[in-house]
Amino acid sequence: MTPFFLRFVGSSVLSRLLAAVLGGYLLASALAVFLATVLSEPRAESVLAGMLWSFPAYLLAVIWAFSPVSPGRVWLGLLLPGIVLAGASARRGPATPAKRPRSRPADTQGNSTACPPAPTRHAA
Repeated sequence: MTPFFLRFVGSSVLSRLLAAVLGGYLLASALAVFLATVLSEPRAESVLAGMLWSFPAYLLAVIWAFSPVSPGRVWLGLLLPGIVLAGASARRGPATPAKRPRSRPADTQGNSTACPPAPTRHAA
């Protein structure tokens, strides 16, 4: 028995088009987030690497969506890895923040001791 939305003419093409757009977006964004959390580079480089790898992943998802397999297998091939990657990155948690150097404690007047005060100029 076929679902009601696959009974009209062109439903296979519509299903593949939606799989390419929505399923490809899910897969590409899940891969970008997963790589951003897993890579051991600094945060900016990890995010950049994840975003760069998401473009070929989206291209491959579009090619897969219009490959000669059934639309159900296309959806399964796009949703399953996307859900697994999203779950793995959610389980891992956010990337560790970059270490910031500690600032020096403030003196009693509330001025930071990290930089000495600017010298004052006296009028002549």
